[in-house]
Amino acid sequence: MTAPLTSEEVEDLNPGCRRLVQFLRSAGFETFDSGDGVTHEFTNDNDCPYVAMRVSKFELADETDRLFHVLKDAGIVTERMNSDNTKPTIQVTYAPYVWDNDPDDDLDDDLAGELVLFNVTDAMLPPEKT
Repeated sequence: MTAPLTSEEVEDLNPGCRRLVQFLRSAGFETFDSGDGVTHEFTNDNDCPYVAMRVSKFELADETDRLFHVLKDAGIVTERMNSDNTKPTIQVTYAPYVWDNDPDDDLDDDLAGELVLFNVTDAMLPPEKT
């Protein structure tokens, strides 16, 4: 289970993707980088909204499908990447190196796969229930 962010961690996120990051984490995705495409506080912030999630290489296909369905259930339809990069898109990456989350374990579950969700913002999520 992915731990919820602290209020300080939420405050550190770009304002246009705070709810989205929390939504993805509540669905069990391990987010590690994000940006709203507007706020450029860091040199690596993209010009389009994105949230990157860490996934075991052994679960890439299943987690991609799960992300697709979690988004679809929230009313967000992902599409193939278009030429002007404006549609909600999921990009999957695998690199044969290890995220060193716990250098004391010998587990292969940290082998790096990434899901990156592009062009989705808080405004696209259903309204929060009060």
